[in-house]
Amino acid sequence: MSKRYSDIDFKKTLGSIPKDVVEQLQEKEAIQNQHDFVCLCEGLQEGVCYLCGEKIEHIDEKSPCMHWFLASSIKKKTLMRYLSRPLSFFRVQTYLRWVANSDKPFININDVGADVLDNKLHESTIRYKNLEWSFSLGNTDFEGHYGSKVGNCPHYHIQIVRDGYTVVKFNDTHIAFEPIDFLYMEMIRQNAVEVDPSYEAGLESLNSPTIQEAIMDNISVVNDVTKAQFWTRTLIDPSTIPENFVDEIRELKMIHRDLPMFKLIEVLNELKGYNIQYAVVNVPANSPDKIHRK
Repeated sequence: MSKRYSDIDFKKTLGSIPKDVVEQLQEKEAIQNQHDFVCLCEGLQEGVCYLCGEKIEHIDEKSPCMHWFLASSIKKKTLMRYLSRPLSFFRVQTYLRWVANSDKPFININDVGADVLDNKLHESTIRYKNLEWSFSLGNTDFEGHYGSKVGNCPHYHIQIVRDGYTVVKFNDTHIAFEPIDFLYMEMIRQNAVEVDPSYEAGLESLNSPTIQEAIMDNISVVNDVTKAQFWTRTLIDPSTIPENFVDEIRELKMIHRDLPMFKLIEVLNELKGYNIQYAVVNVPANSPDKIHRK
């Protein structure tokens, strides 16, 4: 099931779309995303879900909604029934990242790839006020545990902590993917789309005043990460990214495994004569620790 889109050449397919059409679609999506993010922020301030229009604490099992991840009134049995159905890995993460960024940009998300366990495809921890969500997607999870009564279909795990108390453990959940997840993952696998984890959902481009202000107020730029007691994130100006950026960075990473992203960009700029613009940000010590599922 996880290979259902592997026979499609997404680079060729996407490359056949006229550039002006792509730009129009991207601009339209950016405008819509920014509008939705503003609606989410305003809704959270009023205690209302921007998706369904109900109060955040409103729970109706006939009309499940992602705001249930935020509701303190939800019972674990109800939450577990919600998590037992297919939920899009990308939609859930995007929603929770938007929620986290509505509080403080960058600080509430730890998705650093350097400390992802070798047997994992993805690990991240997202925090919002008294809530913390951790995601785990292992190689065998994505393929499904063959012959197992639990988790035999492709799935991911989530752990939910409220007020320091673990409400849902990783092993409690085997959340099935939705079809759109396999599409996205295959496009990423083929390098048909560029995925920059520095660009969190709900945030504008690096050049926007909002992001620049957030960088100046909450984060400091560093030059020597080996002496730092923090984890770093590299923000890249998308308008300066060359066509083969992803492939070239991946090749450099194979040679210089210990170099952070911004150092790899410096190497690439020097070797290729590029002018890739970036900023290195230091996420403060109060950012969430990434929780690993062993």
